[in-house]
Amino acid sequence: MISLTTGLFFGAWMTVVFYLQQPGSWTRAIVGGLIDGVFFGAVMARLLVRQRRKRLAAIGNMPARDLRVAKRAVMGGPVPADPHIRQAAEWLATNQLNESSRHRWLGLIFLVFVTVGIVVAALTSSPWWWLGAAAMFSLCACS
Repeated sequence: MISLTTGLFFGAWMTVVFYLQQPGSWTRAIVGGLIDGVFFGAVMARLLVRQRRKRLAAIGNMPARDLRVAKRAVMGGPVPADPHIRQAAEWLATNQLNESSRHRWLGLIFLVFVTVGIVVAALTSSPWWWLGAAAMFSLCACS
């Protein structure tokens, strides 16, 4: 299900991008979007499932309801009264912070490369790419 969800959204986005690159050929854009969606979905599903397994193994055998309460607390919800759920929420928050900190520079470097590519496309192809460049500049500034 994760593969289908991530692949579907990425494939739809890439279909629009391919069509904007070469207007008039929806067939080429849809085929390109499908191929990209399948590969992206497969890679992301593998990464997300591995991340989820690692998280669940560290938390232990916790009921789904308690896990939802812990996740809600991490996202800014109320602090759980149960000490086991509170400990799980603390671990989830700490793990999320560590993962974000570890990948911060890699993500920023990736964003810069994508931004440069979009700026090159804006200069050589269509001025519509400046919208994407503006979005990428804002992502780089927030990172």
